[in-house]
This record gives sequence, structure tokens and C-alpha cells, in this order.
Amino acid sequence: MVTLTILAGSFKNLKKEDEMGIIEYLVKTKSHKVIVDYDLTFSEMVKRCNFDTGVSDNLNEKNFIINGTGRHECELVLVHFREHNPTSKILEYMNEHGLEAARLEHLFALVPTFPIRPDPKSNQFFHIIVLGSIWKNDGNYYCPIVYVDWGLQLGLDCSAHDEGRHTQDRIWDPIPRFLAVRK
Repeated sequence: MVTLTILAGSFKNLKKEDEMGIIEYLVKTKSHKVIVDYDLTFSEMVKRCNFDTGVSDNLNEKNFIINGTGRHECELVLVHFREHNPTSKILEYMNEHGLEAARLEHLFALVPTFPIRPDPKSNQFFHIIVLGSIWKNDGNYYCPIVYVDWGLQLGLDCSAHDEGRHTQDRIWDPIPRFLAVRK
């Protein structure tokens, strides 16, 4: 079974040095390797993901440009924060741990290879946020988000940010996971 690391960005009742030791161990040892195939078209990448509820019309090759050629292996990590954090702190945290925000092509490589759909009995599911691909439209900023709805259907949408606020100012709740790629 393939596992994807979920790094917790906050550990209650731990000293800072203990928390960092745990995080550094996870970052160094746990990840999910994927192949990003840049030779696929945008629509081919989407089709491989087999989203149940479809994909937002705003998620297209015009708004989210994917650049690259060939096939590239990369290591992905899901980062989870147990408290509210602004995007700037999340990106800073990733950078401190040798990670950077994943882009849409990383998500397209992950979804077909990683069991994102939850066990219906557990009722535990979360969104995956992609902060490395941003689309600005009419003063608003959007990033891709994979979601599982209450019917356990998988979909891809854009997460809208507060009007007129840049992505760096968005305060995220502690539910989603943020997809990161090892530098």
C-alpha cells in the first residue's frame, strides 16, 4: 500500500525542539513518489484523475498553465496544520522543511496513484489545497482544491480567496492538507 506523509504543523504539549525533530524525521523519510508526465495535455491529465463530480470550468489550461516537457519523478508530501494559518506561514513552514508548494501538475500525478477517497465507514476526509498554482481573476485569487463531498464523490474546484486579498493573506482553517513537493 502506498502511503503519503501527513506532516502535522502543530503538536500540542511538545517542546519546540521535539516538534521540529518529529517533523524533520517525517520530511526526510516519508513521501509519495509520482511521475509528472508533461507530455500529456491538460485534458489528458484531468481524465486520468477520474473525478466523480467533474472539474470546475475555471480549471483549464488558459487559467492554470502547466509548463514542462518529458517525465519527471518527484516526491510529494501532504502538510497538515492543526490550527488556523495564513498562506504566508504555510509557505514559510514548507520552505524551512525543504519543501515548496506543489503545482497543479503534481496534483494530477498524485490523484490516480494515491487513495484519496476515504473509507465510507470512517467518515474522515479532507480537502487537498495546491498553493503553487494561482489564478488571478477580477481581483480575486484562486488555487486548485481537491474535495470529497458528503456523498464521498471526488471533485476538483478552485478555492476562492477573499475579494481583493492576495493568496498570502488567506487564513486557512485546520481541516485541509496542503500538497508540497520536495525541493
